[in-house]
Amino acid sequence: MIYTIENLGTAFFSTVLCIIAYFLIFVVIALLIFLYFNTVFDLTFSKSFTVSKPFLQIPTNNKNMRKETNAPIVIIAGTLCCLFYGFYAIGFSISGTLFTILSIALLFLIVFWVLFFKKRANVLMRNGVYIAIGCVFALFAYRFLLVLEAPPATLAQLSKVTMIEAELSGDPLPAGQRYYRMPVKLLRCSYADGSSFFARGSCMLFIPAAAVKEQYAGGISLLRGEVFSEYYAKGLRLFVKGGFTDDEKAFFAKPVQPKFSAWNSKHEKVRARLRFYLMYLLYEWGEAGGLLLALLAADKTFLTPDFAESFKNAGLAHVLALSGMHVSIVSLAAIRFGNIFGRKRIAIRVSLLSVLFFVWFAGTSPSLSRALGMMLFMVLGKRFGFQPKIFSILSAMITVHIVFFPQDALELGFMLSYGALAGILLFGEALITIVKKQIPAAIAGAFAASIGAQAFTAPIVIGFIGKIAFIGVLASCVISPIVSVFLIFGIAAIGICLLLPIASPIFSFVLNGMYHCIFFLARSFAQFPLLEAETISETVFYAIIPFAAGVSCMYIAKKITIKRNSYELT
Repeated sequence: MIYTIENLGTAFFSTVLCIIAYFLIFVVIALLIFLYFNTVFDLTFSKSFTVSKPFLQIPTNNKNMRKETNAPIVIIAGTLCCLFYGFYAIGFSISGTLFTILSIALLFLIVFWVLFFKKRANVLMRNGVYIAIGCVFALFAYRFLLVLEAPPATLAQLSKVTMIEAELSGDPLPAGQRYYRMPVKLLRCSYADGSSFFARGSCMLFIPAAAVKEQYAGGISLLRGEVFSEYYAKGLRLFVKGGFTDDEKAFFAKPVQPKFSAWNSKHEKVRARLRFYLMYLLYEWGEAGGLLLALLAADKTFLTPDFAESFKNAGLAHVLALSGMHVSIVSLAAIRFGNIFGRKRIAIRVSLLSVLFFVWFAGTSPSLSRALGMMLFMVLGKRFGFQPKIFSILSAMITVHIVFFPQDALELGFMLSYGALAGILLFGEALITIVKKQIPAAIAGAFAASIGAQAFTAPIVIGFIGKIAFIGVLASCVISPIVSVFLIFGIAAIGICLLLPIASPIFSFVLNGMYHCIFFLARSFAQFPLLEAETISETVFYAIIPFAAGVSCMYIAKKITIKRNSYELT
């Protein structure tokens, strides 16, 4: 590019705008953090605020309190999700200058309101400001996504590149029968004549399945080239021969074994070794070991196709995906272990450390990140004497997740994870309110949670997969507890076998018995027909009806609650 006076002036103007925008973003974030537990998570607000110590603290006099229909963070998160997915759906293109101007306008509005009009703002004005905050976050997240999805930055012509040096930023996942896919950070790229160029950016790397599977327990080397002795995991750096796709966002490796370069850090190497040792131990347990490996390390390599297909057709695919259920089980097991020392504080710390280790070991999938983030929000809230509502915590977590990791928001697992929990909290609790006097609490809770999750995620499942298994409501209530017992027993078996290897055959026999019981139940539920949408009208119908039923339950539950409260007052 040839620099002229006009170009330099434009660059200077854009730089000044960016500095102002980021400064205002910092100011708004600081104000939000400062008012975090006083306003964002609470559903109650006073009619007037007084500037005193602590600053902008809400009066505790009940006479001066009035109820709001929505917590601010819920409005912010709702606006963020609608705009972010709307921008992505229509392919909205936002330049850096437009992003800066819009951000400055919205941020000035927010800061001006916080400093001058917060005392006498009405509900409509406050909600407008919360929507403006959501708009700023949506613009920032979408702009960040465009930057992350941009082609790699390098002086080389990517169409001529024949080899790259890259670092794995995630663990490998199957991409059909022939390839494994893994996100990578580019470090260097080379031509066939040996010319080498620095590169910056990310892309998706596709490696032949044979190259990945030969590193697993029981694997056999089938590719030509040097022996690759490292386990494919996050943090691994390697040289790969192949070529970029036309859109320059993916690199397909040739059927030649890649060459090892280095590890990004020692703890990433330790993590890879631990995952390999766990795989080696569970490989001896056969099919049960394959299921346990999927539940502990999110690695479904050793699951049989029939088992995975049965779970999918029975509406139980979420059971095999690492989620909050697995975090809860690990946390509960750690608390039981920590109680041995006789102190609740020690048990909580052991539980938190165990969950952090589990997430680090298994990998930061969207569902695990959600569960861990919400747990940290709750721990911090309790530490400072606050008890925010679960749905507010969910809203805060999805806001943070989309803003800082917008690429995760495009994954089906992300949508199902947040959608299922939202359905449990909204539709499930409403259903419990309706039927709690007719059905025992334990049974009502299990079915309400499953129905709520299915109803809320039905539009997502129909839109992405095209079919839905409503038998999953019953199947989840029956099989999920058995899988939880299997996981807890498996964790205990691993610990015992590390100390007493001679006990491994005994645990293998018991776990395989549980595995076949789970497989039999899943295969039985999978025999029920699936609702498959073949036309657009059927897709819309199957998506709207369950969600509309959930909204109706919320309306009925609200009426019942108002009626019960009126009876209590009289």
